[in-house]
Amino acid sequence: MAKKVIKGAFLSLGGTDYSAQVKSATLTISASEVDVSNFATGDWSEMLVANLKGTLAIDWVKDADLSGLDAAMWTALGTDAGVTFALRVDDAAKSPTNPEFTGTVKVTTWGVGGSVGQAFGGSTSWPVSGAVTRSTS
Repeated sequence: MAKKVIKGAFLSLGGTDYSAQVKSATLTISASEVDVSNFATGDWSEMLVANLKGTLAIDWVKDADLSGLDAAMWTALGTDAGVTFALRVDDAAKSPTNPEFTGTVKVTTWGVGGSVGQAFGGSTSWPVSGAVTRSTS
């Protein structure tokens, strides 16, 4: 398997490409574990897999134009509607070697901050609501 250095990933939120303001993005999908151990299982636990859940964590490099990204996320903050996302490890078209992951996140946090001599930015970690789809065409 060939190694890959990420240089130009793609992230859109609500149909808008915010890739130029993203330093890193991590989509994590995990399954809840349900312990079904009983007296007959002996020394080992038995587990079933329950619901899947996801989180989209993003490190931002924001621009000074607070009417774009900031305004969109501020509007979505705390609403039940959620924001659709599309994430690819390369900004090229989706393909078998560049799958696209799509879904909906709930914007539960948003911040504005920075420090002297550092880039204006921040970090968010949002829960995924509903299914995440992986497509290659």
